[in-house]
Amino acid sequence: MEYDAGFYVMPKDKIIRQNRSPSLNNPIFKDEIVFNGKISPRYIDEADRFIPLRNNQLIEKIQYDILRGNRSNYKKRKQIEYDYALQQCLFGVYSPKPLTFSKFKHMHVDLSKKLPKMQSINQKIDEHIIFDYLLDAPALINDYYTNILDWIDDEVVVIALDKKVYSRNMKSSQVDLLIETTSPIHSVKVNHEKSIISIGLLDGPIEIWDIHTLTKLQTFSDHQSHVTSLAWNEDILTSGSRSGNIYNFDIRSSMHKISSFDFHKSAICTIKWSPNNQYFASGGNDDKVCIWSFKRDEPYTIFEEHQGAVKAIAWSPHNSSVIASGGGARDKMLKIWNINNKQCINDVNTDKQICALVWLKYSNFILSADGYGTQQYDIKVWKYPKLIQQTSIKGHSDRILHLMENPSQTLIASASTDESIKIHKILQPFIHNKKNCKKQRMFALKNNLKIR
Repeated sequence: MEYDAGFYVMPKDKIIRQNRSPSLNNPIFKDEIVFNGKISPRYIDEADRFIPLRNNQLIEKIQYDILRGNRSNYKKRKQIEYDYALQQCLFGVYSPKPLTFSKFKHMHVDLSKKLPKMQSINQKIDEHIIFDYLLDAPALINDYYTNILDWIDDEVVVIALDKKVYSRNMKSSQVDLLIETTSPIHSVKVNHEKSIISIGLLDGPIEIWDIHTLTKLQTFSDHQSHVTSLAWNEDILTSGSRSGNIYNFDIRSSMHKISSFDFHKSAICTIKWSPNNQYFASGGNDDKVCIWSFKRDEPYTIFEEHQGAVKAIAWSPHNSSVIASGGGARDKMLKIWNINNKQCINDVNTDKQICALVWLKYSNFILSADGYGTQQYDIKVWKYPKLIQQTSIKGHSDRILHLMENPSQTLIASASTDESIKIHKILQPFIHNKKNCKKQRMFALKNNLKIR
């Protein structure tokens, strides 16, 4: 059987039309199609060879195209009102379901022309970023002090929407409601090794859930304000709150809270552990980036050059002494730091609030998510160490609060206050070639050492 534009197309040699005279049981527009010797009655129109494929995804696409498909075109008020009326007549009041298809569109951004030749590999790295899916995220909290997006594994993305945590399998398209709470959820973090997920609530508690059985295992009630960020280091859960407190919890200990850090004078925006699990970084609303170690209660290093809140932090996957940070609306600076000599390696003004950063493992590209600044909201791609912008990935119509890669960095999810989630594919031919991957990482590490 063949396919064509959403319709099943039957080969001509398989179809025999048998017209009969009209009657009550045999109206003029009803034909019988003989397919492989079996009679199948069909109501047809002029295009009698095409049988519509009326599955849920096609209906969702039509519904989106009518109501939201041309949002970026700034259509006239009367045309928008007409679209709403048409949509309501055909489908009823629009109420998107979480993590269902929002729009069927593929955007292709080719980075291969921007990449330099790497002599250690003796060939050009051909790398692409492809926008693959756009999913609905109704009731996504428009709050800078939240971190509600993560991945359970390479195929399953998870997001907190108000008081519920949903997951979507990108391979099977299955959407599941994992957790429902009595308080809005402001932070989510998955522990991949232990198969557990932690959620931070608006009123302060932290809950630990088993991903497979969907049972609540533990609750920590030490925070007195809403939990803005969570980060795992094996059995240690690090949490930050709106009041500026940072706590370490050991899920193996009966005491649970094992240490606290109270340096920040305002809300904690984000917390990230280093790749070697020796340090964690915290970005705060007091414009500071602090590097912490288990061995001391005071910060190992403090960076105070930002002029705005710091929500975006990403450690270099090639060198655990290098970290990137992005400033808020009053700052708009992307900075690269060396935590050992406490120097700024490089910086660049992005002209936008930076809400999130991702440092790609198999290259030296840094992705930054645009916040407030202009009317265009993109994911910018920067080349480290010179921080030259290579390209930008467009598509969202409001600020991109969250940007999160899956464990293998083959997919990256971006969540925006336009109540949508975009899934981007990272195609890298060296992912499955360990020898070349090792050479590439060594080459990047040498570059970092030269700059230090």
